[in-house]
Amino acid sequence: MSVAYVILAHRSPSQLARLLHRLHHPDDHAFVHIDRRVALEPFREALAPLLATGNVHFARRRLRTPWGGFGFCAAVLATLEQALQGAIFTHVSLLSGQDYPLVPASALRDFFEAAGERSFLSYSSGDGKRPPARAGNLAWYWNGDLRRVTYRHYRVRGHFLHIPNRYMPGLPRLAPPAEMKLYQGSAWWTLSRAAAHYTVETFVRRRTLRRYFRRVMVPDEFLFQMVLCNSDFMPTIVNDDLHFIHWDGWHPKLLERADLSAIAQSFKLFARKLDEERDHALLDELDSLADARAADPGAFVDELRRHYLDR
Repeated sequence: MSVAYVILAHRSPSQLARLLHRLHHPDDHAFVHIDRRVALEPFREALAPLLATGNVHFARRRLRTPWGGFGFCAAVLATLEQALQGAIFTHVSLLSGQDYPLVPASALRDFFEAAGERSFLSYSSGDGKRPPARAGNLAWYWNGDLRRVTYRHYRVRGHFLHIPNRYMPGLPRLAPPAEMKLYQGSAWWTLSRAAAHYTVETFVRRRTLRRYFRRVMVPDEFLFQMVLCNSDFMPTIVNDDLHFIHWDGWHPKLLERADLSAIAQSFKLFARKLDEERDHALLDELDSLADARAADPGAFVDELRRHYLDR
């Protein structure tokens, strides 16, 4: 078996290289998308030893990926399609260049092998019970507010303009796909190969779906959820994104060493969001955590299985 990683990055080539070293296994592949707004050469230099292995690949299509726009989704879909064409794998994980693994690569592989056809995707239909806060290990909650999916959103000089608004109140709203129930969740996921292929094929086939999500605000928190949760794959989805994230409003806060205890107790496979320039020692601590788990990977994978697969 093998695992693939689709990684989107726009900064810190050295941190990206460190992430890829920790994920590296000779049977696995990583497909790396570098935001078109930044120079590629520093990343090429930092990743040169990994690129030479033949297991790390740059995305053929480089797109602009500003926060909240469809460019992020377009980059993910294009890079995911490249991964499906270029590698054989059982599961594919979407990561940011500022994510980091909390388990050794061998344990990741063993866990995904045990997962079978399951995918890991956080989702909420907007009608669930509100948790106390949107924090690291609580289920994703969406309050059902429809403005992000029924107003047309345009980016103008770095700001979002939504239509209708008080100046243009009579313009028609955006109509969600009639046959799809609305779902929202985290942008980060791990999918089975079949679920990933289905999502890509759905967007290749349905132009109306692409046109719809181009006008949704922060579509990466709706797109995969709506496609997969309205499909035959729904029974195979575990409602979890496998990431430890400490939310600060709409955005994840940068993790610090003070978060280490909560991270270690979380049963998550990845942590988000880290900055080696701000807290380099935290990455060292996470390496030590993963290495300690590598001493008895079977026991830790059994714990993961009980937590995620035996529910």
